[in-house]
Amino acid sequence: GLLTLLASMNLHSCNFTGSIPAEMMTLPLLKLLYLYENSFTGTIPEIVALSNLEKLNLRKNKLTGPIPNGIGFCTLLDELEARENQLTSSLPSEITMLSNLKILSARENQITGTIPADIGRMTALELLQLRQNQLTGTIPFLGSLTSLTDLNIRDNKMTGDIPNEIYSLTALNSLNLGNDIARGNAFHGTFPSDFSFTTLENLHLHNIHLSGTISSNIGRLTNLSVLYLQGNALTGTVPPVIHDMETLTKLFLYNNNLTGGFVCPTQIEECLVSCENLADYACRAL
Repeated sequence: GLLTLLASMNLHSCNFTGSIPAEMMTLPLLKLLYLYENSFTGTIPEIVALSNLEKLNLRKNKLTGPIPNGIGFCTLLDELEARENQLTSSLPSEITMLSNLKILSARENQITGTIPADIGRMTALELLQLRQNQLTGTIPFLGSLTSLTDLNIRDNKMTGDIPNEIYSLTALNSLNLGNDIARGNAFHGTFPSDFSFTTLENLHLHNIHLSGTISSNIGRLTNLSVLYLQGNALTGTVPPVIHDMETLTKLFLYNNNLTGGFVCPTQIEECLVSCENLADYACRAL
């Protein structure tokens, strides 16, 4: 019928329920499929013939099961939004065939397994958000993702070293590897001594077993607004250069082994260095 000529289908926020019709995944000229913020249930239908698809947004439904392996045939796809569903299984390795993908968001699901080892092939990626899943294993090589601005794998069950090349991703605006839950990521290693990303605004490395000292090179992050380092095993003193970081608005350093009696700079709106004052809301949340 005429639906085979359809290029765009935008059905977001329409209170739809039930399963996504399998026929939607067979429209050969479809470029945009927006089904977000409904109440679709069941699994994502197998993707059969969407070779022209550029944008697929399924966020905030009640979808279960895996992301279909057939996603790898959508070679023109530049946006894949599947966050805030109930997706399970591992990310399909075929997803790394999407060389044009800029946005990959599957956060707040129940995805298991590891991040695909070849994700570094996806050099167009600008946003990679996989936080609040059940991912395990180590962080794969990401040094080739030079366009990446947002990397968020917070609150998973990953382990191993934080690769040094992450701190050399010069386009990053936000890096979040931390934990806001118990028994989350268990990375290890020392706080980085050097940074190449001068555009970084948010750095979340909290509750992940970091050791070592806070390098004075933190002062090179002249756009930094949020610095969360609480709940690690950091030692030494807080570098005085933090007093000169004019853009910093949030600084959390409590639950480390820091010394020196650091006094919070007056320009910082939220600053917590220790939990001696247990009335503080952040301490009460421990």
